[in-house]
Amino acid sequence: MLSSCRRLSRKEFIFTKHHGQKLSFSHFSLITCSHTTPTLPPPRLGGGGPLGGTEAVPRFSVVTPASLHKHAVVRNRLRRTIYDSVAKINLSLDIIIYPKPSMLKLDHAQICSLLASTLQNLNLPSSGA
Repeated sequence: MLSSCRRLSRKEFIFTKHHGQKLSFSHFSLITCSHTTPTLPPPRLGGGGPLGGTEAVPRFSVVTPASLHKHAVVRNRLRRTIYDSVAKINLSLDIIIYPKPSMLKLDHAQICSLLASTLQNLNLPSSGA
C-alpha cells in the first residue's frame, strides 16, 4: 500500500480529474496533472507538494468501479497490484489510473512492467507561463 503522502486526497483527486490531461492506453486510462499548476490547492502536510519545502513526489489514485468486476476481492487485488507497481515511480505528477477489464487478465509482473514503462515515457507538454 502507498503511504498517505503518495495518495491523492479527495480535494486533489477532484482537481486532477477536472484539470488534468486525459490519456488512454490499451489496458488502462490516465489523468495526469502537474504539481506546478498555478491553481493547484496547497499540499497537505507531508504531501511533498511544491510549497512543502521538499521535492515533489508523485501522488496516485486508482479507480476500480464495480463495472470492472463484480467481486470486490478482485478489484482490490488489482488496486493493490497497481499501487505496488507505481510505488517506485519518481515523477512530479498527480496521476489517476482507471484500469480496463483487460488488465484483469495480466499477471503481476506484466502489470508492473506495463505501468513502469508507460509512466517513465510520459511526457506532458509544458504549459507556457
